Amino acid sequence: MKPPAPVTSTRVAIVPLFLWDIPVPSSGSGGNDVRARYKWYGAETNAQRALSLRVRAGNAAMEELVCSRVQDMWQRRWVRLWLSCLVVGGCLFLGGGALRAVAVFSVFRPFTVELNSELTQQERLQSYRIAVAGTPYVWAGGVLFFVGLSGLVFQNWRHLRQYGWLVMAMLLALLALPAELWLLARFDVPLVRLFASGLPPLEGAEQIVLERVRRGGAVATLASFAEWTILLLVIWRPLERAAHEA
Repeated sequence: MKPPAPVTSTRVAIVPLFLWDIPVPSSGSGGNDVRARYKWYGAETNAQRALSLRVRAGNAAMEELVCSRVQDMWQRRWVRLWLSCLVVGGCLFLGGGALRAVAVFSVFRPFTVELNSELTQQERLQSYRIAVAGTPYVWAGGVLFFVGLSGLVFQNWRHLRQYGWLVMAMLLALLALPAELWLLARFDVPLVRLFASGLPPLEGAEQIVLERVRRGGAVATLASFAEWTILLLVIWRPLERAAHEA
């Protein structure tokens, strides 16, 4: 195919040379043929531009989908980490607290706060020593327990309306944590320090234990009930709604 006659128009002269091979119907004269080729090239360019925009939109949607999948994966990993801390800490905290309570209450008469006179001083002292030996494990479990619960609350802070069980667990933790800190500072730390100083006097250990049972027994019982309820709420998850229902 022969190229058309040269045209003096600057607008037509900028058309690339490869456009002369585009099969378009002839318009008659040379100038009309060039203008037809230019219109054909413009239509093809618009189609390519529309296709490019569609490809870019598809790539953006795919990138957004991949980013959301990665974000969901990391969120699930963090949730598993916090749940693991809460469950492991709860086993140490609540289980160790129960064993410590059994060791302490073994020196009392059943269903009373009076010391059992049938036990010797060494037997009572050994019971206190067992309770004190398990106290660091109870403290470590308590830290893991409340850290795991705090992590769950902060990670799902914007979606608390969907998780009624998490709101109830948070409120129970706000009630139980001050009680545990008071028991820790008022009774547990002095008793541990007394045994860590060497051979403790029986009178001093029994004074701290009796004061904890009489003054802090009700507080410790209510705090334990709240903590066991938190663990059950995390397992059962009542009042949980889907995202479209919140």
